[in-house]
Amino acid sequence: MRPRFDSKSENIIVDFMTNYQYQNPFIILSKILPRFTLKQIRDHWENELNPGLYRGPLSEDEENYILDWVENSRTVNHWTQCQRDMHLALGRLHSPNKIKAAWLSKQRQPAIDQIAVPFPPFPNNDNNNIIPPLFLEPNPQPDLTEFNRICLLKFTLF
Repeated sequence: MRPRFDSKSENIIVDFMTNYQYQNPFIILSKILPRFTLKQIRDHWENELNPGLYRGPLSEDEENYILDWVENSRTVNHWTQCQRDMHLALGRLHSPNKIKAAWLSKQRQPAIDQIAVPFPPFPNNDNNNIIPPLFLEPNPQPDLTEFNRICLLKFTLF
């Protein structure tokens, strides 16, 4: 079980990061706070403690910027680099976790034009109003080979 940050540890991190300018401050902080790893301290600073973080929701421009950045990025998605680029371009500093979560939520949303199924009007409807489209989530079923069926049966029986 990983340790949780208490207010004393958080105060030490914030004080150190705001008052001292070291090249690798998280190495020093991990020695001051041995309960936490360097990565835990860095992640907690970048996503929670940094006083420069904008706490509000992402604007539509920021969401579009993230989608464009990921589409045009030729390397793997380094969310901290996206954070820096977006801060320079749009002026707000959001946490890398918030940026990644916004991108993932857009990826999980199916395209509306692919799932909208229009229905004809009700037969008893005097106004001939069109029923709004029903949104269905696709649920493809994988084709199981005979080997996969046997393996699946073995695992479910035990």
